[in-house]
Amino acid sequence: MSITSFSLLDQSPDLSFVVQRIGQGAEDVNNSVILTVMDGSDPVELSIIDNGNDTFTVKAKDGFREGSSYKLTLGDGYIFDNKAESIRTANFSIKKEEVDNLVLNDDIIYIKDTDEISYKIGDSEPVDVLEPELLNSNTTEKVTGFFEYEGASALKENDILCIYETTHPNERDYVNNNYADDAEVYVEVVSVKGNTVTFKSLDETDAEKIIFMPDTIPFKVTELPEGDSGTVLATDVDNEARIAMGLDENPEVGKGDFLVFYMGDFEDLTDESEVYYAVVTDVHGNTISYNRTAKEEIEKAMDTFLQQTPDGDELLEGVDIQSITDKIEKQVQESGFAQEAAEYLALMATQTKGFQDLSGITDFSITDENGNPLTVEELELMGIGKNIELSDDVDVTVELSSSSEYFNSGIRLAVGIGAEFSVDVGEEGQLKIVLSATFVEEVSIDITASAHAKVKWIVIIPKFKELTFTSSIDIKNYSAISVDVKMYTVEKEEDSLWEKLKKIKGGQYKEIIEEIEELKNKIAQSKGNAEKIQGYMEDLDRLWESIPSDVTNRDEYEGLLDTLGELNVTQELMEMLDLTSETELKAGVQNLMDRYAEMLENESDWIEIINKEIFSKNIYIKIFAINISAD
Repeated sequence: MSITSFSLLDQSPDLSFVVQRIGQGAEDVNNSVILTVMDGSDPVELSIIDNGNDTFTVKAKDGFREGSSYKLTLGDGYIFDNKAESIRTANFSIKKEEVDNLVLNDDIIYIKDTDEISYKIGDSEPVDVLEPELLNSNTTEKVTGFFEYEGASALKENDILCIYETTHPNERDYVNNNYADDAEVYVEVVSVKGNTVTFKSLDETDAEKIIFMPDTIPFKVTELPEGDSGTVLATDVDNEARIAMGLDENPEVGKGDFLVFYMGDFEDLTDESEVYYAVVTDVHGNTISYNRTAKEEIEKAMDTFLQQTPDGDELLEGVDIQSITDKIEKQVQESGFAQEAAEYLALMATQTKGFQDLSGITDFSITDENGNPLTVEELELMGIGKNIELSDDVDVTVELSSSSEYFNSGIRLAVGIGAEFSVDVGEEGQLKIVLSATFVEEVSIDITASAHAKVKWIVIIPKFKELTFTSSIDIKNYSAISVDVKMYTVEKEEDSLWEKLKKIKGGQYKEIIEEIEELKNKIAQSKGNAEKIQGYMEDLDRLWESIPSDVTNRDEYEGLLDTLGELNVTQELMEMLDLTSETELKAGVQNLMDRYAEMLENESDWIEIINKEIFSKNIYIKIFAINISAD
């Protein structure tokens, strides 16, 4: 199979790539190395250094941005050093430590949800839990609703409420925990009548109603403070400086505000003026307590960088899985892909030494289930010589699950095909090829929510301006194919044994038999590891005990395999798929994978599912509402 890209996660900002020119007619390297920013952050300038010998070092001139995701694509005639020629794309992300410095306003009123409270939104039926998505609107109109609350008399118009389900928002640790199942909603009170509280939703323009934005309090002093903490009187604020900065006189100082101490008049300050920065820790009457801080700490005082990977259950919530898998199964059959794949893999199996040793046959043709020879056009997918008969229709199974095997969290689509082919080996009987293949697509989503306060520096004094919020979605995809091929020699008088084995393998206990076969393979591969083999043997015993004796037992089952001469050629086939130097086989494998990709993109509901059902969700992290959209 052809691999066209590779990924690097959580890299250093000084990450670099070595690129090699392999084509004499290749364009200039500066036009052949394309960097795409995948998360919407600001672009970075690339530095491309010529190392000689047609190699180049590619990196970001001032370093890649922490927390950002990128895609580096090479044009024709260039490859990544020590990578296969087919690999022309590098997907990578730059590590950034998660941090949550956003502080909620002190005047927010917190209401913990109870079983007695229900919420009415518009014309909808009342709900027991106020979820953030209920307040999401695709228009500029605010969403309104109401609830009955015994403590309503303490509320008034314009109050900001936080209605939460379990954990108090001030006690939440968004860096280390996921609160997807613990609702946290912020609303504004519209009116209070008796116990009825009417509210409206908030949007990004209301951020400062929820988030505490620090104020800057300047103090003109004769000597700068000493030590790491101290106190100052609120009445000593330099109001002339406040006015010059466009701020109100006599500010109401609160915990978290920043203090700036300097000597001399405000208009005489320069970038070289001595300064002492502090953050307010407490206010008692007219006395302000503070701790020393630094310019760098002020600049990142509100920085927030949170990452979350929704689990598969969250992505598939509300998705009709049965309906989707039924549609995909039908389309896989109707597209012809299932039969094409089965026929190709069967032909590949006939190229194995195992098959040729069993059959003594080296020239083949393929017919369909009705015995009709397939045309050259129908066999174009394979590109090699032909000759076995498909015993019946190709079985197709489709599974859409929330259990990703490649990613820590994600969803998994597995399209399985199963087929039986027969090869007539003369009077002795037939050689059976039983194959199965699973084509897997897995998707995982990384969501980043960040916030940053723009700080304008007026000489040495900071002035907090607007608070900006950004979010990004990194969609990761993984594709794979697994194959299992077994061969059996079935003499004419053994047809009943063959049918019995098929009934066991495909019956009610099919999954247990498959587990047994997997364990047998593991035992075969665990040479010399007595402890591991012993564990596998104990697992085998337990599996056999779970199968009723009137279905089969270990001795009978193994006896059938022995009589029918089961031969597993999976490993040999997989090595052939990966390592063959025969151009026609390589082309066939690539055609098969291209056909699979084409089927998913053009003939299957998979892409529509991704776009409309899975990637049309809102994810909520703290106060962030993030819409996932494939657009």
